[in-house]
This record gives sequence, structure tokens and C-alpha cells, in this order.
Amino acid sequence: MSIDQDGQSIDAGLAGYRIRICVGFGGIIASYIACTCSILFVTDLYLFTIPIPMLWAAQLPR
Repeated sequence: MSIDQDGQSIDAGLAGYRIRICVGFGGIIASYIACTCSILFVTDLYLFTIPIPMLWAAQLPR
């Protein structure tokens, strides 16, 4: 906690914003994780679908 020149705490008036700040940071972290997971999932699906036409056209000997 920092004290300004008048002897008052700099963050004294910000006590009501603590929950909002925590929710904001939580939202940023959650959106980062969601975006990262969705990019990885879409990329994986794309990479899995590349060989499917080759598998359909394959003629396996009996």
C-alpha cells in the first residue's frame, strides 16, 4: 500500500473495484484459453481431414 503526500492511501478509493478487476482478469484469461483451444481444435480437425480422400480412394488388396 502506497501513501501519497497527504498521508492517505493511494488505493483507498478503489476498494469497490476489486471484484470488477478480478472478474476482468478472469474474463481475459478465460477468453485467452478459449481462443487457444479453439485454434488448436480447428487446426487438428483440418489436419485430420487432409488424408481422408486418400483413404477413400485406396484400393486395399484382399
